[in-house]
Amino acid sequence: SIPRGRSSPCAAAYKLTLPRPEYKSRTIEIPAAGPIAFARNGVPIYSPVWAAHNSFLFEERAWAGHPYSQVPLWHYHFVGPQHPFWRNNETQLVAYALDGFPIFGPTAAALDACNGRFVRGQYQYHVVQSPAEVDLRRPYCAAGNAVNWNFVLGCYHGSTSSTRLERDTGSRIGLQCSADADYDAPRPAGM
Repeated sequence: SIPRGRSSPCAAAYKLTLPRPEYKSRTIEIPAAGPIAFARNGVPIYSPVWAAHNSFLFEERAWAGHPYSQVPLWHYHFVGPQHPFWRNNETQLVAYALDGFPIFGPTAAALDACNGRFVRGQYQYHVVQSPAEVDLRRPYCAAGNAVNWNFVLGCYHGSTSSTRLERDTGSRIGLQCSADADYDAPRPAGM
């Protein structure tokens, strides 16, 4: 269910152009805010910083995503069992990072600081099995350009310089997009 005071999700138009993935030995830090990847269903995956900071990440309902407080743009901070495309295996494609590399389900294989590894000569990332695998007592920043709070990514191993992302920024404040929302959202006049 959607928490009281939060907007119900609305469709948002995104235009995303990803680069052809090219592995770089030097890593790039993921942004602390905003999208770091896009799930297979088109929903952006955001940095875990604020969701972990306010403990929202550990509420089960957050694992399937949530909207911003004021604008109903749905996003994830973690990709796990509550997602419709989740299949708990390392060959299940779940998302694409903004550097163009694919992100797959969890694996028992050793991963680098970015949550990645080479499989049959191709680099790919993997999500963690559950939020409990990430130790939030450690500082957010790790050595180099990696982050310790690597629920989805710890860093990028490819370039994001040619990634292009445009989004519909039209105001939806106060709109209820779903007739079956489970709370009383304010409605614009005439609706």
